[in-house]
Amino acid sequence: MATGLAKNAAATNSDALKQALIDCVKQEKADFMQVIKAFYSQGQRTREDYLALTDALIEAMNGVLNANDWDDSLFLRNALKPLKKIRDEAVALKKEATATMEDKQITLRDLAEDEMLVYISIFQSAGDSLRKWELQLSSLRSHLLGRPVYENEADVAKVIRQKLVQTSEAYVIVAIKKHDVENFAYQANRVDRCGNPLLTLKDTAVKPENIFEFVHQGRRYFFVDRKLIPRL
Repeated sequence: MATGLAKNAAATNSDALKQALIDCVKQEKADFMQVIKAFYSQGQRTREDYLALTDALIEAMNGVLNANDWDDSLFLRNALKPLKKIRDEAVALKKEATATMEDKQITLRDLAEDEMLVYISIFQSAGDSLRKWELQLSSLRSHLLGRPVYENEADVAKVIRQKLVQTSEAYVIVAIKKHDVENFAYQANRVDRCGNPLLTLKDTAVKPENIFEFVHQGRRYFFVDRKLIPRL
């Protein structure tokens, strides 16, 4: 009789733990879905946004894992092993990503005497995707045909501000050799629609490794190892 009561009590306790786990998962899921909704409502997402999302995911999993002593149930202990593994992997990935960003304390190099900065207006139809911009910058030379090149940053920034849709517009700051600026004595000075002076560059003037900064919707980025890193 006593053995039967003990079994019933153990079963009741196990069922209670299972229900507690279900309730906990539902609550953490609801909270995390709010974070997901806010994340995807952003027009453009930075690495900081992705790290914040990772933090929220880790917090949600910790909320489940630490909510009760699930180890009292062999079934729940085994059921939660995959969740623990995912949590540990997420923590490791976050640590690696954070370390990578901290290691790259980037500073702009000084220009050589024979160099100058130019400001190139570029276009990307999928302008809310940093990855698309990264791909375009990696092969920048092939995307320059017909793109305006300015000597003054204020000119290109003003032109972009006048665009009705600015998401697809950006400009890149590149160091070039001064002798790579074409000077045609027989040709009138080139200007854009607003009357701002434009430069004509030699075909080999622009190189991705000489990109100083990328500017999009007021945000400035370094371009390192074919990746855009927000300038702090």
